[in-house]
Amino acid sequence: MVMRSTGERAFFAASNSAKGFFSYYGECFDHPRIGQVYAVKGGPGTGKSHFLRSVAEYGEARGWQCEYVYCSSDPHSLDGVILSCGEDCMALLDATAPHLYEPQHPGVREHLINLGDFWDREKLSKGGDRIGALNQEKSKAFRLAYRY
Repeated sequence: MVMRSTGERAFFAASNSAKGFFSYYGECFDHPRIGQVYAVKGGPGTGKSHFLRSVAEYGEARGWQCEYVYCSSDPHSLDGVILSCGEDCMALLDATAPHLYEPQHPGVREHLINLGDFWDREKLSKGGDRIGALNQEKSKAFRLAYRY
């Protein structure tokens, strides 16, 4: 873990390389010290990173310590947060591709939060072609980056 100049305890739980994407989610989020894990689902741009940051800020304002897990392909975005206060420890993480996370003990230790439940489906369907084109463009850019 690294202490950033901002005072944040921060690290990466995944990496992009010439051999593709590597996830270390299991090592980070399945750690025995973490009691509850909240897997946040939702497509690109649904607010997963914003939600994670809001939860972390809320927790910190109430005395919880927070570790920020940054996205390896966009270091301004969060892939997860780990909050601890005394013996209590919980994690929230982005559980969408490419770093899929499937609960091993759903409803007991892991819980799903689906931000897709809050989508404006009518608005999204109007932009479906544009969204599809942007997703293809993004995939093409990643393949090109991996080649280099």
